Amino acid sequence: LPGVAVADPVLRSFVTVEAVPRPGATVPSTAASRRVTLLALAYAAPDGLGGPPQLEGGRPPSGGDEIVLDRAAAHRLGAAIGDTVRVNGQPAPVVGLSRRTNLLATQFMFAEVGRAREVAVLGGRSSFLAVRLEPDADRARVAAAISARHPGVEVYDREAFVTNNLREVASGVRPVLVLVAGLGVAVATVLVVLLVQGVVEDRREDIAVLLALGAAAW
Repeated sequence: LPGVAVADPVLRSFVTVEAVPRPGATVPSTAASRRVTLLALAYAAPDGLGGPPQLEGGRPPSGGDEIVLDRAAAHRLGAAIGDTVRVNGQPAPVVGLSRRTNLLATQFMFAEVGRAREVAVLGGRSSFLAVRLEPDADRARVAAAISARHPGVEVYDREAFVTNNLREVASGVRPVLVLVAGLGVAVATVLVVLLVQGVVEDRREDIAVLLALGAAAW
């Protein structure tokens, strides 16, 4: 379409990643049982759209089973660049660590989209197509052209996509925060009641004298 410079596939899926100690690796022997669930983004590696926004170290995956882990996920796994982990039971070498890819409850993992499709038996399917426009292209006009050419495709600009994702992330975190806040208020209430009761018990004789002298109960 006129105005479109690049359109790259992105495949999104949750995966289970498990640490695998090996001779000479930095993964401690206790990490054998470490397992985390990550949000995998498979893209047209190494230079396609949808890859890691920043690298703490290493390089993007160049193909095959290579992956990039979020640095927090790597810490949880006890893994480092050069180690091998299992992704859904398949061995995968870690070639890089990413930054700004931590969603608190889970983290991102990046892989090559072709290999991810083979492992997941998805053929040519994708979750998204990331589109980069020509410098002088009009976003609204290109979005309308994509919608007209492909009526079953939803088109979002960067701002709308980010807003939708933030709302999705918050919908999972907000109930937990509400629960924690409610428990905190309940515990604080019980603590205050116990403190008041303790003070009353300590001053019971004094209170009885005051009441006997005609002091108001309130």
